[in-house]
Amino acid sequence: MCRILVATSIAPKDIDNQRKAVDSWIKAGLEVISFNCLEEYEAIKESFQDVDFKIVKRDGRHRFGKPYVYFDDIMEYFSGCDYGICGIINSDIHLLGVDNKFNEYIYEEARDSFVYGNRVEVKSLDDLNGMFYVGHDYFFFDRQVSCIYPREDFWIGQPAWDYWVVYMPIVSGFKVKKIINAIAYHVSHRIQWNEELNLELHRMIVDKYFDKAENLMRYKSVSRYEKFYELIQNYYQPIIYRKNSIDYSILVVYNRNAANKSDEPVNYDCILNQTYKNLRVCYGSKDSIDLDKVEEDLIFFMDEGTSIEDYFFDIMVNSIENRDMCICSFKVTSSEFNYIKDVSPLDLDSYKIKTDIIIDECILYKTKFYKESKPINDNMKDYNFAFVPNGLVKKEFKALVSSKLRALGNAKLYIYGAGGHTKKLLKQIDTGNLNICGIIDSNPELDNTYLNGIRVYGRDRMDELDIDYILISSMSYEKEIFDDLKRTVDIGKLITIYNY
Repeated sequence: MCRILVATSIAPKDIDNQRKAVDSWIKAGLEVISFNCLEEYEAIKESFQDVDFKIVKRDGRHRFGKPYVYFDDIMEYFSGCDYGICGIINSDIHLLGVDNKFNEYIYEEARDSFVYGNRVEVKSLDDLNGMFYVGHDYFFFDRQVSCIYPREDFWIGQPAWDYWVVYMPIVSGFKVKKIINAIAYHVSHRIQWNEELNLELHRMIVDKYFDKAENLMRYKSVSRYEKFYELIQNYYQPIIYRKNSIDYSILVVYNRNAANKSDEPVNYDCILNQTYKNLRVCYGSKDSIDLDKVEEDLIFFMDEGTSIEDYFFDIMVNSIENRDMCICSFKVTSSEFNYIKDVSPLDLDSYKIKTDIIIDECILYKTKFYKESKPINDNMKDYNFAFVPNGLVKKEFKALVSSKLRALGNAKLYIYGAGGHTKKLLKQIDTGNLNICGIIDSNPELDNTYLNGIRVYGRDRMDELDIDYILISSMSYEKEIFDDLKRTVDIGKLITIYNY
């Protein structure tokens, strides 16, 4: 029997949501133990009678005023338990993309290994369309992994431990695997991180332990802190939990753009390297293909030069199930910025399809549906589709920004944000074809300074400016800036790069 013990720390609030989350773990065949102080145990034990409890002797009340559990205490317990495979899941994470084979799958993948993944952030469990969260929320590992962590002060429910738990298996030589398709979901709520503590703990990891990682990969980044995040983002073996076993046949319609058709097709190797093999490729386009002759179950259109991940069809086929089509995010890549960002072609707030940025390669159609359908409109409610939050299609940052600014002409454009992102942005765009009138920043100390020869204005001086458009130049805080600006600026004047 594949017995897996999962640890968590159930909180004495939001009981119904946590109860549903834990139920999803038990349904997947996992056994659960919750680490709590005595007072919390007394408050929640009646609601979780099918969960084992470990009463902790210490907690984080001396520092936070709340009994956050020490990460080390969980690992110490695991090191002495009789389970071969262990795990940690945050108590409000719902495993909804799995079935009764999940337990066996994890048991095999986690042997001599460390397996982890990201949650999808959703508004409710009735609508699972959402984007991946940047942190990590579920972890499974061979019991021997629990012995590799030096004793440090990390607490479940506080920042940075989710990077620490991934980092040490990497530098200790374990196989590190990441489940890259969506299986875990979290209902959004307000999160109040202690950002100072977050930075303090991440710096501690880098300052004390990063020397073990220097030779593991070639880094694009310069600083040790950037290298740390680059390592976490890239050092893993991608794995997919396949719930859907249907072997759909797929026709890939490949549109060649080269003037000389005898040239080697650009990026054609990303089709040849697909992990999903039930494919047939033909040259053509949406306009030229004879749909009456298409016999495959699914159809996909791809322009030459576009690049898709090697596991594109594996994830899309696994997700489409009984829907008419599957839509994925695309990945913004940039050698200048040293990062990759997933961008959704859906506006999940207004329930609209962003027809201005969605590209053919983001959509895999059921052939029968495509033969009968009209061009995609922007109303998500008109379609029965699956959404994959992974950025499976690659799009260059420079091309993305250029497409958003191309139609501005001589309009008076201001850039919001005078930090490092804007410095790199200005190197990527053709400023000669734009009327950039200034940069706006929330830091009043930057008012009346200059960045790359462009004047910076304080946020409180916006009323003095004649603004046609504002380009928000931030990856991490784009949504927060957008929400702030829309209170005083017409939404039609705001241009986002990543669409959150």
